Amino acid sequence: MLPKLPYKGRRIEREIVDFRGLDRTEGAPEGALSDATNLSTEEYPTLTQRAPREQVNGYTAPTDIFGWDGHLVVVDGGQLKLDGTVIGAVNPGKKQFAVVNTKLCVWPDKVYIDLTNNTMRHMDESVSTGTQAGTVTVTDDSFTATVTQAAAQNYSCPPIADALRRAAYAYGADRGAVEACYDGSAWDLNALAVLATYKGVVAEDTATSGLLAPGDILIPKVTASETYPYQLLTGYASGAAMPDTDRYNTEGYYIVLRTVTYVDDYNIAYVVGDVYRTGTGNSLFSAVFKAGDAVSITGTRYGISDVKHAVVTAIDDDTNTLTFPEGTLRAPAYCHVTASALPAGIAVYILFPDNAVRTFTPGALIPAGRVLYVESSGVGDSLYVWNPAAKTVEATYTLASAASAGALAMTAYDPIDGAAISVGKDVPDFDFICAKDNRLWGVSNAQTNEVWNTQTQRFDTYTARVIFASALGDPTNWYAFQGVDTDAWQAAVATEGDFTALCAFGGSVCAWKENRLHRVFGSNPSEYYMSEAIFDGVAAGCSRSVVVVNEVMYYAGRNNVYAYAGGKVPQGIGTPLGRPYADAQAVAGSNGRRLYLGWKTGASASELLAFDLTHGLWMREDDKTAAAFADVGGALHLLCSGGALWRLEHGSETVSWSAAFRPFDETKITYKHYIRVCLRLDMDEGSAVTVKVKFDNGTQQTLLSADAARTMTKEIMLPPNRADRFTVAVSGTGNVKLRHLSREYYPGSERV
Repeated sequence: MLPKLPYKGRRIEREIVDFRGLDRTEGAPEGALSDATNLSTEEYPTLTQRAPREQVNGYTAPTDIFGWDGHLVVVDGGQLKLDGTVIGAVNPGKKQFAVVNTKLCVWPDKVYIDLTNNTMRHMDESVSTGTQAGTVTVTDDSFTATVTQAAAQNYSCPPIADALRRAAYAYGADRGAVEACYDGSAWDLNALAVLATYKGVVAEDTATSGLLAPGDILIPKVTASETYPYQLLTGYASGAAMPDTDRYNTEGYYIVLRTVTYVDDYNIAYVVGDVYRTGTGNSLFSAVFKAGDAVSITGTRYGISDVKHAVVTAIDDDTNTLTFPEGTLRAPAYCHVTASALPAGIAVYILFPDNAVRTFTPGALIPAGRVLYVESSGVGDSLYVWNPAAKTVEATYTLASAASAGALAMTAYDPIDGAAISVGKDVPDFDFICAKDNRLWGVSNAQTNEVWNTQTQRFDTYTARVIFASALGDPTNWYAFQGVDTDAWQAAVATEGDFTALCAFGGSVCAWKENRLHRVFGSNPSEYYMSEAIFDGVAAGCSRSVVVVNEVMYYAGRNNVYAYAGGKVPQGIGTPLGRPYADAQAVAGSNGRRLYLGWKTGASASELLAFDLTHGLWMREDDKTAAAFADVGGALHLLCSGGALWRLEHGSETVSWSAAFRPFDETKITYKHYIRVCLRLDMDEGSAVTVKVKFDNGTQQTLLSADAARTMTKEIMLPPNRADRFTVAVSGTGNVKLRHLSREYYPGSERV
């Protein structure tokens, strides 16, 4: 038998001092990780843990967040909160936010917060007239409401809760009695005390005072020192004692409650009411509209023709009159027809104000006292038979072509009893919004949109998706087209596919689709022009992945995560992630140093990733499902889908972490004999490290568990092995820096 000789092959050592972040691709460089938890490339090339986080408390059921000028806006259930203070009621769920001058716009609720006083108003506000006879007078260019109405209808007062006051003084339902307590410059507190009833606005107050109810009158306070100009005057636990006189406004305002809504088990009340001003008449329209607003007039089928997007040229508060360009409104003529005047089968020729003659053949008697009237004067338009007593239309006919002489002339318009008319702003239903150049922008994927035609000076209905821009500085005005630079603007887009995102970038507004980008350039409507580029755009469901950092836009597309600097083609940066991009939903945020990307690829599969903007490296943090990000004064906040709210890179938590290195095969198709692994570590006090290895498809083996507060170099001798591939995994808790990882092996025999 021949003697055994020791193996004299050359021992090989491979070192890693450049830890390359997360890379799941087959061609990942040495030092890259195939998987990781809570690690960071902050101190690249050293491998370290992510910064700690801290949970932000004080919210019950948050569903969305937004950061602006150092303030945190949170949708908490049905409440919108600014820095924890309730501003108003919104529908629960996801929102879109954009700031135009001092207005924080909230979509799809179509409300805005005035950031100068933290009050909420609806963008599509409207005013409705009463139903009494003579309510409305109409001419060709004006609309006058002749009944007394609120100074501001549907005014949403700030919610009453613990943070404000828990009870309010209500002054009955007699407006005349309340107005008699105001002398033109101040309220008579003694006279008001006779009318006052101390009412509760939350559950604890109901036993002694009862709750506020529709019809109650409340006195607001208006002083320079108040945050909310129309905050309800309230008293707290003081019984019937009246507050000081300086708590009252001096201008005679009062509120008649329209609705009272209680939430949070009757611990918070939202009130909506009409605001009146004693002794000043109506102020019906100026409280809601201004000259230059485009409004629609509806509910006027039996009075004037419904008018869409009419531009108000003037408002007269003394008479409550809205004035429009001449010819905007048309007061239709009508006539009373008796049975004897219109026998069956006899054609009636109607002479319209434009002297055109058209025929009307009902084929039956029209009962005495009925009214004929029309909504317009064109052939093919409708003529109605109206029953004033029943307030219903009994028959509808179509005007035929002109006939002969002998026409029955129509008389002048006389208002029909009982017709309430509404005047309101039209706000489109947008899929996505953004702010740019003091305008709110929106895109609509609706298949029918009204677009202004500058040549015909009328609206055309397009079966196409549309890009909109609001009037300058006014996100409530979308249909004001007067040929000036402050106008609103629209453009129909006929390319295939829905819009998937909208954002401001590089002096333009970018309207994304999955396969292309439409960019709108220019500073006002007379200069706007649009370009189109065809490349991989924002994937559907990934609109929240769009983030602009240092003049570079990052977003998730169907095939990659991209960085777009405004050139011809975006650069793919997400290849190391190896993700199924086409099926993913993505949310992103940035603090200027890192881009955080939350993936959701299925019902339960999700992860939070971080992209180092300096070194261009990815790292995985954990499996949190991101719902939204918000940068608040440089502190990035993360809202998870379960409602947990975190402040990233702040706090003092102890982080648990792990790193799995891509398998080492030494690029040789041979077996190797691995001898040892060596690590150089910096470990803080209270930290711990575990090292595991695996050979080929074998079982993972723990070779080291250590805790120490020092810098150390640890050599780990490996058990006997003969392997093609060798895997190292390092995990631990606390602050540990991995500076060096090396392995030693002997080349082995060929694989058989």
